[in-house]
Amino acid sequence: MCGHKSFRSINVLKGDSMSSKLVWAFAVVVLVAGCSKDKNGGVPVNPTTVVEGQLQTEACDYAPGEGDAASAAISDDKFVSTAFEKEYRGNWLDDISSTSIIDTSRKILQVARVELYQAADKGPSQCRSFAFLPTMPRDLDTYWTGVLKEAEDPDGRSFIAGIYIPQNTQSSIATNRTKSQIILRRNQSRWTLVHEFMHHNFHHRAEELDKSYTPQDGGRLRQLQNTIRFSEFEQARRTRNQETLTKILDEQGALIAEFFENFDARYVDSTFEEVAIESELRKRYDDETLKFVPANSYRNAAWYIESSADNAKTFYTQALIPALTQFYTEAQTLGHPITARLAAIYATLQQHVRDAERLKREHPLSMVDRLALVKELEDSQGDADRSAILQGSSPCGHDDQKESWEIMQSVLDQLAG
Repeated sequence: MCGHKSFRSINVLKGDSMSSKLVWAFAVVVLVAGCSKDKNGGVPVNPTTVVEGQLQTEACDYAPGEGDAASAAISDDKFVSTAFEKEYRGNWLDDISSTSIIDTSRKILQVARVELYQAADKGPSQCRSFAFLPTMPRDLDTYWTGVLKEAEDPDGRSFIAGIYIPQNTQSSIATNRTKSQIILRRNQSRWTLVHEFMHHNFHHRAEELDKSYTPQDGGRLRQLQNTIRFSEFEQARRTRNQETLTKILDEQGALIAEFFENFDARYVDSTFEEVAIESELRKRYDDETLKFVPANSYRNAAWYIESSADNAKTFYTQALIPALTQFYTEAQTLGHPITARLAAIYATLQQHVRDAERLKREHPLSMVDRLALVKELEDSQGDADRSAILQGSSPCGHDDQKESWEIMQSVLDQLAG
């Protein structure tokens, strides 16, 4: 993790105790930490968001009942396309754009197969925004406790504010077979609720389009990593052993392409989804359709977009794309049939980096907030971190002295955690 008092939304991969599958759970985390490896063992890249402490979304700006009443009518589907080839139901977001916390919750329960639960307070906020939600049943509380144990720092410097658990990903939770769950700490804001529901909105649409990233996809990525002869290929590339290069491409070319497609899909479902969600919410806040959310949440989102985009760009440009380029270059040199597919994957990866950079430019962190963040970091972070933030980049990143293979391996190692 990297950061100082950050408002963070991550994807937590967790092993299912009954099936040993990898499964997704989306979490919002508030933390104070230095740059280090994530403890949850499942985040594909470090999508940390750093925000200045005074920008925390903990102010009780609106009471639970403050806002518009939700319509009882079910609106017609209106699909919205975003960056990273993602889609969501815009009407679902329209229906809760100006509703109160209570009516937002009611509407979510009406339109989606989602259960909402409250969790105990944590952090300095004295709000009780979600005290009206039911408490968790035992099986869900056990799961929640397990997530806290994995994802929260034992020294108490970080905490999870809420999670989204997609339907049919946790066999230990009885109702998860038929519904998704959102768990929110009682003292969080409406922005957090809408953000978590947007994970469901994206996930539900991806399922309809057969584009969702599943527990099986996570397991397949690990399987591909163990099957593809990366070291042998790298050795053959360095010694210019064309016979071995051709043999590997003949036998594993399709697996190599699948590996990079899978890795990119994982990011689209996690880090890039965070960028997409916060961008969509900020756009609606700008046009005054998203109401009754704290102004600080809007400001936090700019840093969240920036840091998530920077971390993804670092990994893509220092590891994923260079590694793919090595396969592509050798395939092209040898005239191998897999060349065209690798070229298409390369174009997709580049486009996703450009999408993230564009959204970062469209939602810039103001200099006032950036300087406020630097000021707070003075006593807790190093000069390099402060310099990076002033320059508009993430203080965390990958060691540019490492080979792209080493960086990818370190990320893949987290999948087995």
